[in-house]
Amino acid sequence: MKLKTLIFFLLVFTSFVNAQRMLKVSVSIDGQTKELSSITRRGSVYISAKELGQILSASPYYNSDAAKIELKFQDYNLKFTARNQFIILISKTSSAQQVYQLPISTLLIKDDVFIPLLYSLPYISFAYGKEINYDSSIGRTAVKSASCRC
Repeated sequence: MKLKTLIFFLLVFTSFVNAQRMLKVSVSIDGQTKELSSITRRGSVYISAKELGQILSASPYYNSDAAKIELKFQDYNLKFTARNQFIILISKTSSAQQVYQLPISTLLIKDDVFIPLLYSLPYISFAYGKEINYDSSIGRTAVKSASCRC
């Protein structure tokens, strides 16, 4: 009986530890508000790169074999790899590549790469060509209409 009870509690505990509660972050762009999936882990907010690419019209391409996602903006492509700290920024005009390291890794959740929002915003803003801000107090991301080469 003790063994069954112990196994039951271990299963319950494990499910609580491994459970990932999916939340939503609001994105205000061109007067419209949309939502994208997010998760908080160890105090950092991660967002769905796939959904962000769709919201920003960045033509997201996901390679399930490599667990990589590429966001294809007008002038730049941005590549994220699951469980990796590096971002690759590729210029479409010169094909020049720049590699940047984030302080924390991305996550792989259900065939999507979740990227650490605050650390990724400068690179996304640059590739998108518009300033993107995140207000953590209300869980809202705003895209400013003014162009930016941040």
